[in-house]
Amino acid sequence: MKGGAGHARPPVDARWTFCGFKAVVLENADLRLVVVPELGGKILQVTSKREDVDWLWNNPRLTPRAAPYGADFDNYFVGGWDHPFPTLEACDVAGERLPYVGELWSVPWRWGIPLGQRGGATLEMGVAATILPATLSCVIELGDGPSFRMSYRLESVGTTPFQFTWGLHPCFAVDPDTQFEIPAGRARVVQSPNGGVGPEGAAYAWPELNVDSEAWNVSEARSRTANVYGLHELELGEGWFAVVRSGHGLKLRIDFPLELFPVIYLWMVYGGWRGIYHAAIEPWTGGGTSLAKAIEAGAALTLEPGETLEAAIDVSICEG
Repeated sequence: MKGGAGHARPPVDARWTFCGFKAVVLENADLRLVVVPELGGKILQVTSKREDVDWLWNNPRLTPRAAPYGADFDNYFVGGWDHPFPTLEACDVAGERLPYVGELWSVPWRWGIPLGQRGGATLEMGVAATILPATLSCVIELGDGPSFRMSYRLESVGTTPFQFTWGLHPCFAVDPDTQFEIPAGRARVVQSPNGGVGPEGAAYAWPELNVDSEAWNVSEARSRTANVYGLHELELGEGWFAVVRSGHGLKLRIDFPLELFPVIYLWMVYGGWRGIYHAAIEPWTGGGTSLAKAIEAGAALTLEPGETLEAAIDVSICEG
């Protein structure tokens, strides 16, 4: 990453570029956030500075590049935190083809730094969807300690109602000492090639699952050499989860409104897909992995013309 030299960096620094894209750095004594608005509003890094721990996974084999609208998300995925809307899986709704991981990740977001900031760092971003008459904005606020807030605002800007699903998509770096604290009850295996992360369709009480007649604590990350991957759906009892990096003695916790995000999709890749090693913990509005499935299940959300939906997401890091 390139930027200006010879001067102390301000709390919000937009003098950087990353692989040719404008990068905005929000920083205090504890945390450093690197945001690339031109890459779908992506948060590329969340780093605990004192321990030099980057919480988000970055793909070591790919460099960021612009993607055409409707491209395959997987072939452009460099890691970080994305903002999927209005679907996870690609699907057809009302005669329109909605892209995989939604409409917003492959288009540049507008952004700005509010004037007169005091005692913290704030970045404002926003984008308009291509198919649905919707806009999404996100204000990231970094205060003095090891925490920050993301304030989302989804707005209907058309003349007719539309249905949607919505999720948060942080992808975490993991190691065999990583644990996931998730206040879930029932869970279900949604995707599991060759049964590597359990029999597809199997329901279980989080976090204990039987795989090949052996008990597996799904809340503990497996090693890269496990060569498995898959997706589980978890029904939440509370609106939060945490990632514990035991080897570093740290815990990252994300709090969100349970009434809006009642399920988590846990995407585990332990070496079995493209040689990748990471885990995405994704709070979702639920109803299935695509908007079409959610509509069929009667679980899609609806925004009326002029209606807005807001959500505050709090991220904090402490000793764990």
